[in-house]
Amino acid sequence: MIKEAAIKKNGTIYTGFRHDRIIKACPFGFFKNPGKVRTSIQGFVTDTGEFLNRKEAGKHAFECGQTDRLINNLTSEDLW
Repeated sequence: MIKEAAIKKNGTIYTGFRHDRIIKACPFGFFKNPGKVRTSIQGFVTDTGEFLNRKEAGKHAFECGQTDRLINNLTSEDLW
């Protein structure tokens, strides 16, 4: 089951309710520069702590019943 939104950057996973909130809350403006956001991977964390990119998360959410259709590029709005 998808637990929360996440952004992976340089091996570190930042989590939060929605991706935009993660970007705004990140210390030192780490994601403030658009170039830095593009080099990160947006996705989600499961209830077992696994990071999934948006495509993987869409499949996972569908398979565990969190969405009623397969979504290729899952967004937090699709879940909450």
